[in-house]
Amino acid sequence: MLLPITLFFLDCIAAVVCKQWAVSSLLVYFIADQLIDKEYDYSIKKFYVPLMLLLVQDFMLYGRFGLALLWLMPLQLIIWWARRMVMYGAFFIVALLVAACLLVDAVVIKCIVGVSPQLLLVTISKICYTWLCGIIIFLGLRGNRCLSSLSR
Repeated sequence: MLLPITLFFLDCIAAVVCKQWAVSSLLVYFIADQLIDKEYDYSIKKFYVPLMLLLVQDFMLYGRFGLALLWLMPLQLIIWWARRMVMYGAFFIVALLVAACLLVDAVVIKCIVGVSPQLLLVTISKICYTWLCGIIIFLGLRGNRCLSSLSR
């Protein structure tokens, strides 16, 4: 339960430093954690705390609570489907889902709120920064198993 809260505050600090919401590490954690677990664990610390923190982040961005549910609910359905189809949560699935969420947020949600959409370059750089954070988070969630091939 401490990791989602830490990532939430790191995202907030990055937003203050960059003067815009540049990294979505909590989103990467939410997607990766849901994909890695094979059983459906909808407990408070595994599902609801990261979900509520994502909704708080969205409220801080747009001033409307719950607007992120427009892309979080379809995301949860896609994760549910991908968890059944894929043997183990691979990073490319996490990366594709993160890119899709950030693109929907940059285009659709900003048009609903009435904010001018971001430039494509800004959105691509946000996706790349989030992927870099995602690699670190994904390696941390998988443990040392993925690093054993690098030591040979």
